[in-house]
Amino acid sequence: MAYQNEAAAAYDGMIAALAQPLTHPAHLALDRACMAKRGGIYGGVHLETAACLWEAVLDLEQIDAGDLSTPEQIRAQAIHDCRAAIGSSHLRLTVVGWTDAVDAAWKAVDDPTGNAPGQYTESFDWDFVPGWIIANVDWRNPHGPTINPPAPPAPPPPAAEAGAPAPRISSAHGIVVTCPKCGSPNVCCDAAARWDIEAQDWVLAGAHDAKTCEDCGHDSDAFIETALDALTPAQNAVVFNEAER
Repeated sequence: MAYQNEAAAAYDGMIAALAQPLTHPAHLALDRACMAKRGGIYGGVHLETAACLWEAVLDLEQIDAGDLSTPEQIRAQAIHDCRAAIGSSHLRLTVVGWTDAVDAAWKAVDDPTGNAPGQYTESFDWDFVPGWIIANVDWRNPHGPTINPPAPPAPPPPAAEAGAPAPRISSAHGIVVTCPKCGSPNVCCDAAARWDIEAQDWVLAGAHDAKTCEDCGHDSDAFIETALDALTPAQNAVVFNEAER
């Protein structure tokens, strides 16, 4: 009950200050107390967010820690330990310092029209703010909670390994070489390679004209080259089925 009274008093004090001119001592004192390290004077929306943040922290703390068998109980105990270690005033200023982050997160999901796909439909004060605290704040250090760093970007996909099948070529580009006897695209030819001192490997220097079909064994210089977009449906199925094997 004491925490509820404290949250209500903090909220009422902020709302009362909003009703005063910006030059009113009560408003300036509130700004100095809550935003001294942030610079500038915050308006009503920011003060509302600050009040909701502190109220949510108090609500999360008053959960019975019990035997610490649930995440909610562990969090409640951690908040209590933090208040005991640094005091309510220090903790409150820390919590109010999350105002910009919460406002930015809310702006990303809020749609005043209510028509955006995936629109957040719960309340800001009783649902969004407590949920943001639960998802983003690390309470493990009793000398001050911290906002979790953003997740690192996903690593790029790994490069194709040697021997992995090549991606399928668009049928609108390139050619295919097929055996004039059996129509197979499994064709190879002898080639010359040269040693590359920088790559420290053999690199292709040129291919010989003579070709061999790996399926029927036919040897010839006159294998058929066909544009991929000129293949018949039957030829297309044979060529790409073989390439993907």
